[in-house]
Amino acid sequence: MSITAFERGRSLVFTIGDQAEPDHVTITVPPLPVRDGALLLAEYVGVVFGEADSIEELGRNAESMARRAVGPTAWEALQELRAEESNTVINAAVMWNVQGGGMQLVRDIIAGDPRVTVPKAREALLNEHDLSQASAALGTLLSGALESLTPSQDGTPDTTIPTGTSTPSEG
Repeated sequence: MSITAFERGRSLVFTIGDQAEPDHVTITVPPLPVRDGALLLAEYVGVVFGEADSIEELGRNAESMARRAVGPTAWEALQELRAEESNTVINAAVMWNVQGGGMQLVRDIIAGDPRVTVPKAREALLNEHDLSQASAALGTLLSGALESLTPSQDGTPDTTIPTGTSTPSEG
C-alpha cells in the first residue's frame, strides 16, 4: 500500500497508489476550525475509551468522528478504497485535524504498518493531552478482562481417549 500525504494550502492531500498509474486516487481533506478540532478530540477520546452504551453506538460515534475528520467530499471518495487504505487515511486525517494533532502524526501513521503506527500516534496524541495514564490504565483493565475470558488448563476437559475404547467414528 502506497499512501503519501502533504499539506497544500490549508488542506491535507493524500495520494493513494502511484501517481504515474491511472488508478491512483487523490483525496483532499479540509481543515477544521479550532472549535471543531476540539469537538473531534472529544469524539476521538470517547471512541478510544469506548464511551458508549452499546457496540452499535460506539460504531456510530466512530463513523461520526471519521466523517467530521475528513469532510463530506473525502468521505464519499473513501468509500471506493480498500478497507486498509480507507482506515489509514481516516486515522491520519483525524490526527491532522484534531486539537493537538498535526502533520508529524500523519507522517507517523502512513510510514508503516497501521497496526503499529496508529497506536503509536494515538499514544502521542493522548500524551499531548495528559491522557496517557488513563489509556495505560484502560489497557491494563482490558488485558485483565481478556485473561479472565481465557479458560485455564485446569478447567479444560480431558480430550484423550482411554486405551481400549473406540471413538464415535469407529463404533
